Amino acid sequence: MQGLSYALVVKIANDAAKKSIINSSKEISVNDLDKALEENLTFNK
Repeated sequence: MQGLSYALVVKIANDAAKKSIINSSKEISVNDLDKALEENLTFNK
């Protein structure tokens, strides 16, 4: 995530946390973070 704005990093973390809650998981998985990163990079180009 080097080079991204702090706001975008926070949004990625929040998106991953939301996915974790939706999936009834008690932890945020690396997969959730990867997907949130990919989605946000796609939409913020």
